[in-house]
Amino acid sequence: VFLPLLVVALWRAGPASASDPVQARPWPLPIAINLTSSFAEYRAGHLHAGLDIKTYGREGVPCIAVGDGYVSRLRASPHGYGKAVYLTLEGGEVAVYAHLSEFSPSLELALFEEQKKENRYRVDVYFDRDRFPVTEGEILAYTGRTGASAPHLHFEFRDKNQNPVNPLSHGWTLEDNQAPGIRGVVWIPLDAHSRIDGLCRARDVKVKRTGPGTFVAVDTVHVRGRVGIGADIVDRLNKTSGRLAPYTVELSVDGVLFTSIKMESFSYGHTGEVELAYDMERVRRRNRHYLLLFRRAGESLWNRIFQNGGVIAPDQLEKSRENGRRVHTAVVRTFDRNGNVGITSIPFVSGGEDPPPAVADAGGLAGCYFFGDLMSVQKAAFMEDDWAGLSALAADGAGDGFQLALDVGRLQGPRALRPSANGEGPVVHLFPVRQGKKMFEAVESLGAGISLDERSLFADAFMFMSAWPHRQKGSPELSPGGSPVVVGPASLAFKRSADLWFVLTGPVEGREAVYRLDERKNEWRYNGSEARGDTVYTGIRSPGVYQVFVDTQPPRISTPVASWRKSYATGDAIPEIAIGLADEGSGVDPASTEVRINGEKQIARWDAFVKTMFVLLRDPPPGAYELSVVAVDNVGNRSTLERRVALSEGKGGEESEDDAQ
Repeated sequence: VFLPLLVVALWRAGPASASDPVQARPWPLPIAINLTSSFAEYRAGHLHAGLDIKTYGREGVPCIAVGDGYVSRLRASPHGYGKAVYLTLEGGEVAVYAHLSEFSPSLELALFEEQKKENRYRVDVYFDRDRFPVTEGEILAYTGRTGASAPHLHFEFRDKNQNPVNPLSHGWTLEDNQAPGIRGVVWIPLDAHSRIDGLCRARDVKVKRTGPGTFVAVDTVHVRGRVGIGADIVDRLNKTSGRLAPYTVELSVDGVLFTSIKMESFSYGHTGEVELAYDMERVRRRNRHYLLLFRRAGESLWNRIFQNGGVIAPDQLEKSRENGRRVHTAVVRTFDRNGNVGITSIPFVSGGEDPPPAVADAGGLAGCYFFGDLMSVQKAAFMEDDWAGLSALAADGAGDGFQLALDVGRLQGPRALRPSANGEGPVVHLFPVRQGKKMFEAVESLGAGISLDERSLFADAFMFMSAWPHRQKGSPELSPGGSPVVVGPASLAFKRSADLWFVLTGPVEGREAVYRLDERKNEWRYNGSEARGDTVYTGIRSPGVYQVFVDTQPPRISTPVASWRKSYATGDAIPEIAIGLADEGSGVDPASTEVRINGEKQIARWDAFVKTMFVLLRDPPPGAYELSVVAVDNVGNRSTLERRVALSEGKGGEESEDDAQ
């Protein structure tokens, strides 16, 4: 059924040495194993479920069965895992190989038969244990980059209940002599009575290295109330590996263990809680991944154990006093799977007088700080009467004259706040969101509204909407259909999507859609939308800037290029046609785009990273044939191309006349 067994020696990149670790299980690739990503790292909206193994820029590296079992599932998709094979082992665990270029011949044929049956590229097919039995060491597939921007193998290991587990705890080992390190820590106030250096807002503290595996925070902060710590942790196997997540993180305060986190396993049903495990404002605005060392409301992730929720309440800590203050030390220990440890000391003090508050970085909304159900405001942020209104709700009355803080329970309904800069900036529409209750808010002045159901958020939180004060043009293919709106704060954690809508000045014509601004790349990205009457609706899973644009331009189809591709499995030459599709508007819809040869629909694979549709000709017709392409974008614009193509024998193809619209 499969290609012959590889000899065991191929599992290693070279001859064994005394320093090589004992391999309890074979690695899935017969090359030197190095990682670009590790288990349970942050990903947008989910936790990384496996290991990303380097293929050093190459495709076509054979993927080896890591044990006896059977192929239970094959998938093909233009996104996500791309082409993937699922190997169920005799013990019931499942090994997953993803981003593949090609399966072994029998699996490739089974996939193609299912694709022809469903008349599309994207399929997900399951097999019983007798269809494709596997012996350890057989070649299942070959590495590639389907669904990914660069070649690598995503290798995943799941337990009998289909929960992803860390492969490095289940028999796969790596040489690793580098200890994890910390790039910085953040102190976070957890209620309206808490202060860090006199302010109810987060405080970043830099960390410096003091020796091999030892670090210290460069500033000593003054803490009052209930606070938590987040740590930006980086681990590496060696100088050429990627930046990896640690295996274990522990937080102790004055010698007492508060937190123990292991990157060991999780349930797919909980993977969205990654937005509770990390400081999302720093992820979204700075691309820094601060792991939170305390439990957030609504969190149920496994392998995260806390004493008192990991919350530090200095007034409850016993420590010697110095000049009326208590001096404390938090220690963060980070371990990799081989036991290398990095130790970071974080001094802080409590008691005595708060230091004078200083104006800090405003974050997502000028003069404001948000974290879950907590909000703090600097006096300069809003007009005087708005400040007075919020002061009446604040936990500490009018605050200290500079800043006030309140929790979401004190805000009973929406409130419009005017910026203090002469009231000329965009009005901020502030909403309290209650877990377990629906919210529906239409803001006529913005021409937009938002609604959440009982399960949209993990816990009570503040939310706001305002006009986007900056000018940001769309691509040449997009025309504004309204004004941009900001949904915030940046720290907001979504459990499931909320509904955002825009009311237009006239009836929609069918090419309007909502787009989200990618602020890092300064690009507008299509957000799946539906237009009805005079309103355009979309679902959102993250805060950001949203706007309606009109796209009337169809995709542009490049001249097809025919070439001969060599099969990694058989060595045979297979003709392949590559068709470039460019669309800077709503983007190509691969499910609606069709490629036909002599009138017969082909199984076409869309590669969003190189903007190309690929068609493998498994039984190419002799001589010349008629190729037709209908390219469709996400709002229904379409263009066509017809071309006569002839394959040269064993080498490539040449094209003739075309008719593109």
